[in-house]
Amino acid sequence: MSYDPHQNVFFFYRGPKSRKEHEGVDFQLENNTTKALINTLYYSDPNVCKDFISHFLKISIDDSTIKYTLQKQTIGTQKIQQKKNRILLGICPQLLSSERDLVDSNEEIFSKLDLQDSIPDAWIWDKDNAILIESKTRMKFDKDQLRRHEAILSSPTDKRIIYWEEIHSFFKDNIEKEPFLIKQFVQYLELINLSYFSGWKKEDFEFFFIYDESEKIRMKNKLKKFALEIIAKKEISEVLEIVAYSRVGKESVNIWVRLDSKDPKFKLSNQVDAFINFTLELYANHFQVSFVFPFFPSIKKLKRLLIEKESTIINQFESLFSREIIDSFSHDKLKEMIKYKTRNIMTIPYYKIRIFDHCFVKRGDRYWLPRAEMTIDAQTLYNHEWFEFLKRYITLYHPQDSKRDSGWGAGLHILKQYPRGCEILEKPKELIKDVQSTLLNFYKFGQTFVN
Repeated sequence: MSYDPHQNVFFFYRGPKSRKEHEGVDFQLENNTTKALINTLYYSDPNVCKDFISHFLKISIDDSTIKYTLQKQTIGTQKIQQKKNRILLGICPQLLSSERDLVDSNEEIFSKLDLQDSIPDAWIWDKDNAILIESKTRMKFDKDQLRRHEAILSSPTDKRIIYWEEIHSFFKDNIEKEPFLIKQFVQYLELINLSYFSGWKKEDFEFFFIYDESEKIRMKNKLKKFALEIIAKKEISEVLEIVAYSRVGKESVNIWVRLDSKDPKFKLSNQVDAFINFTLELYANHFQVSFVFPFFPSIKKLKRLLIEKESTIINQFESLFSREIIDSFSHDKLKEMIKYKTRNIMTIPYYKIRIFDHCFVKRGDRYWLPRAEMTIDAQTLYNHEWFEFLKRYITLYHPQDSKRDSGWGAGLHILKQYPRGCEILEKPKELIKDVQSTLLNFYKFGQTFVN
């Protein structure tokens, strides 16, 4: 890849790769990430740590007497007891675990810890404050371990849990105070998925061209985090739920998340698969949000509904998508882009309709073979060409049962595609908002078919 994550000063070689050694990898990641945080604070201007402590713990720390240490059981019992503030600070991921899972004592992975002395991950202290830090990057807190930490602090005056994502945001807002070091730490948290979603960047798309085994976990977790931030919007979570993630491997042409409706009307009777579902998909050259009729029975039902509800379907589609389609893909706008910004002509999001043959080669192994495609723009929208396209090709690629091979199916995607190079792809807050809006519009359009 053009960017090697190991060029980051904090990134490390994971070492063990077997499943038996997975636990060791997780502890290695925790230790390295805590070390990266402490080193960033230590080597930055003292005001950075002062602001960090003030921001997260709401106390003032003396920047002239700040001290740090890693993996030390205590900084001295008498010294701790003399501190005005004795704080137990837990740091963990926010979006890869739920609130109720932050503390747990039944995980088998902690059985060895219960037999050992409690070793805090780090300490920060000055003349009035002692802060004991316990961090997690992939696993839950162990309440017995936290109790031992409390004993070290001689009953803490405060206990706090903060998230790595919040730490990432704090340092991202303070890069100018120590441009190189803080930028490296911010990038490191993004590489190991301990930040909020940071946008789809050049190196993410290059994953598909030059496969790197170490990047596989990062890509899978990044898509998962993106999906969780999408679903965090109340209007989305009330109607949609994540039901599956794709496998990620050397032969992957894309990575995806599937979302299904919580409304049972979106399912065909006696079918496991949904009549309609929704996907978020990353390819080598674009990202897309899809509204999917995924398999043969759903196409059969769609074919009937296109005839029965023609005016309703047309009116609903136009009311939900016309303004956005005209704004982003109108002929006048395209003419201006061709005249002044030719290189940007293919870097704006746009809508498409795609018809697929859905072929099952063997159980669990399916291929989507594109048969027909239409871009929805100002002309195809208002001339209803998109609707005629649907009726024509659904009929063409929906043969009668007597003419249909048992391994053949059909699929339809109505999608919004964001080509690689779209500015919005690297603006995470704007992209999340845009995708959420698109999903809600797709859902409303889907209700036209199921109600």
